[in-house]
Amino acid sequence: MKALKRIALLSISFIIVCLSFSLNIFGQNVAINSSGAAPHKSAMLDIASTTQGVLIPRMTDEQRKNLKDPAHGLMIYNTTSKMFNFYNDKGWQRILHFKVSSTKATGTGPGLGTAINLSGNSPNPSSILDVSSTEKGFLLPRTTPNTITSPANGLIIYNTNTNSINYYNGSSWVHLSHNFIDNKKEAGASVGGVAINATGESAHESAMLDIKSTSKGVLFPRMTDTERNKIKSPAESLIIYNTSQNKFQSWTGLAWEEWGTDVITATGKIWMDRNLGASRVATSYNDVNAYGDLYQWGRFTDGHEKRTSTITNTLSTTNAPNHNKFITASTSPNDWRNPQNNNLWQGVNGINNPCPTGYRIPTAVELEAERASWNYNGSAGAMHSPLKLPTAGHRDPGGYLDPGGTYSDYWSSTTDGTQAKALNISSNSSAVQPFERVRGFSVRCIKD
Repeated sequence: MKALKRIALLSISFIIVCLSFSLNIFGQNVAINSSGAAPHKSAMLDIASTTQGVLIPRMTDEQRKNLKDPAHGLMIYNTTSKMFNFYNDKGWQRILHFKVSSTKATGTGPGLGTAINLSGNSPNPSSILDVSSTEKGFLLPRTTPNTITSPANGLIIYNTNTNSINYYNGSSWVHLSHNFIDNKKEAGASVGGVAINATGESAHESAMLDIKSTSKGVLFPRMTDTERNKIKSPAESLIIYNTSQNKFQSWTGLAWEEWGTDVITATGKIWMDRNLGASRVATSYNDVNAYGDLYQWGRFTDGHEKRTSTITNTLSTTNAPNHNKFITASTSPNDWRNPQNNNLWQGVNGINNPCPTGYRIPTAVELEAERASWNYNGSAGAMHSPLKLPTAGHRDPGGYLDPGGTYSDYWSSTTDGTQAKALNISSNSSAVQPFERVRGFSVRCIKD
């Protein structure tokens, strides 16, 4: 039977539907779980489960554009793009994600969760907390990492210094990879929804759930790979924190996808945390799940980059070959395109840039600066660097695949005569040098 509860310390103008769950308030913290356990001291809201996740407001892209006066740190799930979006000082941003698994359990979830909505609808059975709205979002605590004492693994906040979403991965604070969408919004927001804070303040007008603190974050359900795979019929956009990988993951309706994180290196540059096409950050130099795809210099993502793509010796006369085959070339200048085009991959708006919006192929100078910052030369230095570059192998001018484990090459955007420069890594050496553009090499994107 549904039990409607009004909760002390919360400013509530909307309905909370509780189905036999435990919602506990301990001083200035709130816990949602099935055990009655106290919340972690670093969390303003601690949502715990190993069988269910969390759902935040889901809406179309058009509904997102119509949100009124969105607060910095406001999150929604965009059902049009199937991506999580958040609002910051620049406008709406999309969080990058990468497929990791399509495993799920069948049947109906345990239910017994909590719903926050206008209608009084019950929560989705796969969620322990289901926040629903097409007019308001989910607002994270707005603070900075240095104000939080002893953060729990998976604690998430909106960082007001960097205007980005950060979480603690058990050893350090990392920030989610994101890129700009637009700054569409409307004005005239009305009263907010549910507020969780220590002061009794009302929720921000743009939020269905507003968790406010300057010294605490939010904890989502934490679980292992095995526990995640046992979630029954996960709802699209269900969020969990994976303790096996120390990553946020969500169900897109077809697969579990991992939220990408940016890496800030010793050079001060911001990079993606994995190779293009890789399903995860490298855990070792020969981690095959971190190898990713192999691109011919200057080509877009069209299928040729897959390690199993077939070959053709017919050169392309345009920037887009309009097929998914790896083009071989055994004679000079050993390029897949005839005539050559030096304008490919030049900058964030460059022709055929395969990186996500806001990212680009690094220059040779940028790759060399990273290489020079390593503590060791060769594959050990590459793997122990913040970029964690695996030895992903390559494809030669004839399309032959070196499967990886010993050598790797990472393209730059820099041309050198008829060739292009790349970072070559072997077991005991590394160097940035020119190669034929027809070769298939790894790509690691840098933020513009």
